[in-house]
Amino acid sequence: MNEQRKKPIQALAVMPWKPAPHDLTLPDEEVHLWCAQLQEPAAHLLATLSDNERERAQRFRFARDRDQFVTARGMLRSILAQYLNTAPASLQFGYEPNGKPYLTTTSGTRSPLCFNVSHTHGLALYGMAWHRALGVDVELVRAELADDLTAQQFLSPSELQVFRQLPQPLQPTAFFNSWTCKEAYLKALGAGLSVAPDTVAVEWDEKAILRWIEVSAAAAPWSLWQFVPQPGYVGALAAQGEKAAIRCYRF
Repeated sequence: MNEQRKKPIQALAVMPWKPAPHDLTLPDEEVHLWCAQLQEPAAHLLATLSDNERERAQRFRFARDRDQFVTARGMLRSILAQYLNTAPASLQFGYEPNGKPYLTTTSGTRSPLCFNVSHTHGLALYGMAWHRALGVDVELVRAELADDLTAQQFLSPSELQVFRQLPQPLQPTAFFNSWTCKEAYLKALGAGLSVAPDTVAVEWDEKAILRWIEVSAAAAPWSLWQFVPQPGYVGALAAQGEKAAIRCYRF
């Protein structure tokens, strides 16, 4: 990311989460965000998963983590199937070299329906769009993981300077706001953590509200949103293109 430019971060502090309509459609100019709780039993979703996904689930050491993986993956299949008017179990996925999944068509080519997933501590986010790369991230705000030592590892020098000037009660939210925006952007690029997070800089104001993120000038135009999916959590969405309408649904 040699050549950088500032991109504004749009705040969606109060998310208008609504039930999805029965006649769900996804116009090209829209990006859909889904929020879901993962506490429900996962057994009824297991049947929709592929053999590979079931094998991955069995690798989790703890039943809680295994159930959350199955539930999150089953919900992903259910959401994608609604847009494609097909059975969740019929969906097939491919994987980029860094492990990022994508949907494939029946002929084996990459589907134009793009998606991204993030889940943590019982909450999942899903982003959906046609012909538009995107990334999402959600994190539980935990003060014990947002100390100065951690900030030194993940924040850029300019961010760290501002972070240290913020009142201590604002630092955890500021840290995780920054982290989710970076992670969403890097996931949208397909880079993930192969790019060091401290090479992407986020700018705050004096109240720890995000204003800008430094993105590559050589990359396609991007739009970025930061929001609170539910109390105690922060989330971010990065989507290719500078014009997109956001619709938010609760699974």
